[in-house]
Order: sequence, then structure tokens, then C-alpha cells
Amino acid sequence: MIQKYLDHLPLYRIEKISERHGVPIARSTLAQWVGQLGMSLQPLVDRLTALLLQGKARHADETPCSSLIRCARPNGPIWAYRSNDLEGAPIVVFDYQTSRSGQHARNFLLKWRRHLMVGDYGDTKRRSGKVIESGSLAHCRRKFSDLHVAGGAAWWWKRRCGESARVVGAVEARRAMVMRRLASRSDSRRRCRSWNALARPKD
Repeated sequence: MIQKYLDHLPLYRIEKISERHGVPIARSTLAQWVGQLGMSLQPLVDRLTALLLQGKARHADETPCSSLIRCARPNGPIWAYRSNDLEGAPIVVFDYQTSRSGQHARNFLLKWRRHLMVGDYGDTKRRSGKVIESGSLAHCRRKFSDLHVAGGAAWWWKRRCGESARVVGAVEARRAMVMRRLASRSDSRRRCRSWNALARPKD
């Protein structure tokens, strides 16, 4: 599983690697293991999805993915739904579908009614009135860039978008530095407690 999903190796390569190490494993067996693992992890996926839908702000996007499934669109997308960095541990849930229809996102989110950040794909942006769209700054700037190329009238807005992006980047860098410092302090306190426990005289 590590070779397939972390090292991104296809099963036929894993089959060859295992054969070179003297432990031949048929590709059909590897595929069966992957399927069994997927079924075993489904309760975890369901729980992560439930936790994801409890948040106040979420991100949704899709990316094309080649598939062996025979359908009208062989490169159906994988939809990714991500939690907000400010709401605890990050959660990302992937949902494979056979089309880019925004209905898939609406089906996944169901009755969730909060802030949703999406790209600029039109069908994804069609939503219930109770979901508030949080637009992507990158997509916003791209629109002004198109206007600037066409007529040159949007240069000021394009520059402002760039300045906003730099501010966001600086805030993220500062936040990462603070989190590293807090983690370092916590680690130092842990080491001190361990040292005190070892140095304490035994009865």
C-alpha cells in the first residue's frame, strides 16, 4: 500500500519489484489486496467525511484522472474536499466521479450550509443560496489579467490582487513560524519532564 499510494508505483511495477526480491506476488493478488483495504477503510472515510462537514469553511476542487472504467468520460475527475487550516487537524476526502458536473459536489455536501471555496468552473459554482461562495484569489487575478491583455484597463486591480496575495503569503509564513516555535517549546517541556523523571532518586 505504501508503494502504491505514497511512492505512486503502479501494480505491475510492484509485481516486478517483489519478483526481484524473491517474493513473487501476482498482480491480481495485489489488486485484490487494494480492494480489500479499500473496503476495510470505508468506515474511516465515512467518519472523516462526517467530521469534514461539521466545519464552517471548506474547500472543493476537482482534477482530471485517467480511469479504466468504461464511461462517457474516461478521464473523470477526482473531487477533493478539504478542511480549513484554522479548524484543527487537516482533513482531505477524495471522491471519484465520472464527470465534472457540479451536482456531484452538491450531492457530497448535502445539507451542509457554510462558506465554500471553489475554483472558477461555472457548474461547480451553481449552488444553494445557503452556501456562501469564498472565491479563489488566484482565479480572481486571472480574470483581471485577461481584461488587462484585452484592453489594458484592469492593471490597477491586477496589482492589488498581487499585493493581497503577498500579504496572505506573509501571514501564512508567520503562522507557520509561530506553530514551529510552539511545537519546539512543547518538545522542550516534554524532554525536561523526561529528564526530571530519570533524575529523580528512586526509593
